[in-house]
Amino acid sequence: MNNRIIYIKKGDVSRELSQLSTNSLKIIIDGTKVRKRADFFYVIEKELQFPGTCNCMFARFDDWICDLSWFSSELSILIYIKNYALFLDEDLDFKKNLMEDFSEDILTFWESDVLRVVKNGKTRNFNIIVEE
Repeated sequence: MNNRIIYIKKGDVSRELSQLSTNSLKIIIDGTKVRKRADFFYVIEKELQFPGTCNCMFARFDDWICDLSWFSSELSILIYIKNYALFLDEDLDFKKNLMEDFSEDILTFWESDVLRVVKNGKTRNFNIIVEE
C-alpha cells in the first residue's frame, strides 16, 4: 500500500482513477466551491459522514478522519480535488497546513501508524488526487 497525494494535469484524472481501488468512497471537492476553511469542513464532514462537527478545528478533523470506524475497514478513501488553484484560495495558510496534514499525518496514519495506535487497527488505502 502506498497512500499518497497524486498531482495531475487537468484532464488526466480518468487514467489515475482507473489505477486505484474499485472498492472506494470517492469524494469530489470542487475548488470553485470550496474557497475557505468553513467550506472545506462542511464538505468533508458531509461526504465522510463524520458523526459530529469539526467546528473548523484541525484537532477535531484529525480525530474524525483518523477514525472512520463507521465505514468498512476494506473501503478505500479517495479525495479528488479539482480546480486546485481556486481550492481554499481565500485562506492559503490553511490550504498549506491541510495539505501538509494529509501528507505527513493522515496518509501515513492509514498506511501504517494505525497498526500500532489502534487496537486491532487495519490499514486503509487513502489517496488524494489533485488536479492542477
